Amino acid sequence: MVYGRHRWLLAGIVLLVLAACVPQPQATSTGTNVPDETPVALAAESPTPAANSEYYSPELKLRLSYPAGWSFLDGDPGSQKYGGTDGFFRATNTASGGMSIDELVQAEANHALQPFGSQPEITAVQVGGIEGRKITPNADQPRMDDTDQAWGEVLVPFPRPVMVNGFLADYAILQADLEHLDSLAGSLEFDPLGSEQKLFAATSDTPAAGICALVTETVYVMTVSADMPSPRCLQVPQDTIIGFKNQAGVPLAASLGGYEFALPANVEVVFNVPVGAYLAPGVHQLQTGGIASAPEIWVLEHR
Repeated sequence: MVYGRHRWLLAGIVLLVLAACVPQPQATSTGTNVPDETPVALAAESPTPAANSEYYSPELKLRLSYPAGWSFLDGDPGSQKYGGTDGFFRATNTASGGMSIDELVQAEANHALQPFGSQPEITAVQVGGIEGRKITPNADQPRMDDTDQAWGEVLVPFPRPVMVNGFLADYAILQADLEHLDSLAGSLEFDPLGSEQKLFAATSDTPAAGICALVTETVYVMTVSADMPSPRCLQVPQDTIIGFKNQAGVPLAASLGGYEFALPANVEVVFNVPVGAYLAPGVHQLQTGGIASAPEIWVLEHR
């Protein structure tokens, strides 16, 4: 299976959770509760134009303003770090694996390695017009790299999941030093999407196949073969996570909705995001250039 990813670099310990792994961190026994409050709107500062530079990620489809003296430090297209002597930020992503935002932020805040210390605080915030969560570390937080800067994290869902390095992610993560975290998050904007663009449209309302089996598993991996698929059609509830296993005998270049990705031969690729987050109700088809066939995917209306 292929999962979403996020990273920490803590006091000489490098933790890389690749997009091929659903986040399964262990929570502490005490846990950290999300306050029951109105989300706080994080406001960007208003420096002169010369004081800031703009960061834009075509992979994450987001932009933000950062101090002009900062520069690129490390990363790849889906996870990049910029910084200077007075601070830093990292823009990255993760897949929820079907968890709610509160379950996901609990997993982040209470990871077994305690990247935010023993008792971090979680706050509901508004980022780019979308409700997210902010993690403020405890005083005993391990420091990142060789600096003595405390740092926090803002986690917010993408308007529509993004494809990063061939994997699907439904949450943006912004990590930054505490002095700059609020202003960086307050300047964050996603590429605009109209309401009709947030889900990829179905090709038809009903399937061509006469019989359509109902998927009851939380995660269902469809077989892609050179022959007629069996079953020819699958009814998929919106909270189902789907994946594909290529048994066509050759690598495939595939697309689903607006996403393009590779399907290596005899390998499972799982989108660890519920199908209802990116596909509109109706019938969808995995496209492989006519080389192989897959079942029709009939995404059901909420019941």
